[in-house]
Amino acid sequence: MAPTRLQKRWSSRLRTFGILLIILGVVAAADRWVGLGSASSVTSIGNDTPPSLVIAIIILLGGIGLYGLGRHFR
Repeated sequence: MAPTRLQKRWSSRLRTFGILLIILGVVAAADRWVGLGSASSVTSIGNDTPPSLVIAIIILLGGIGLYGLGRHFR
């Protein structure tokens, strides 16, 4: 079954949002592993707790899902 016009219109938006979430998840995971968001770091601004690794993985998986959905309707 061919994708509808609405699915074709939203496929590029889903892929773009998916890629942005993947980048955000990778950066959050790297921030957690490297520890750049720690309170003792010079680069930390405001919040003194780094992002949780679980949240980074959820964002990463959500981005992969949205990107895959966008590719499916292309």
